[in-house]
Amino acid sequence: FFHDFKELYTASLDQYIIEYDADTGKKIFLNTEAHDSPINKILCLNENVMASGDDDGIVKLWDVRKNKAIMQWQENEDFISDMKFVPEKRNLLVSGADGYFSVFDIRKKDVYARSDNLDDELLSITLVKNKTKVIVGSQEGILNIFTYGDWGDVSDRFPGHPQSIDALCTIDESTICTGSSDGLIRVISILPNKLVGVIGSHDDYPIEQLKLSHDGKFMGSCSHDNSIKFWDI
Repeated sequence: FFHDFKELYTASLDQYIIEYDADTGKKIFLNTEAHDSPINKILCLNENVMASGDDDGIVKLWDVRKNKAIMQWQENEDFISDMKFVPEKRNLLVSGADGYFSVFDIRKKDVYARSDNLDDELLSITLVKNKTKVIVGSQEGILNIFTYGDWGDVSDRFPGHPQSIDALCTIDESTICTGSSDGLIRVISILPNKLVGVIGSHDDYPIEQLKLSHDGKFMGSCSHDNSIKFWDI
């Protein structure tokens, strides 16, 4: 959904981006040439701009008023797995399956920063500690912790998940939930790093996404079992 919840945008393996009217369900706009490879991620940045990332590591910015790409970067060589926007810094944070974590200033054509290669697929992103720490989940079940602005290498690592960390959700400034391919949703304390507990599961089906409600009382999860669950946080 876009900021006003009046439009719904979808992206898919057919490389299309489609805009729908959220009230009527009618198609408003179809972009059949959005990317040259399957689109994995889209993210609303503000009321006018959206980002998309594809299988080839390309990230594009779109002016939704004109349905036109206004910026393009390719600093990753494998699929874009997750994106987060930090509006006060105009930074778009991007994780890639090639092991690189990239940071873009949405006003500039060149990459702002890129991490060393972490020799692991990077799959998910969230921020804690008043956005001074960036948590990146990986295929090997490691939570990689960057200090904001120091992007060369991680400042800390928290291993322990038996399988990949496909989704992350910030609960408060010291607590996150992780969604793993083993189907479990775990609660993790960050700095100090420790497993607090498991709040639930989708049986053995991988967790695809975690989202906190606007009031912070509930968290939604979706999985390969084609179900959506809500958790009382």
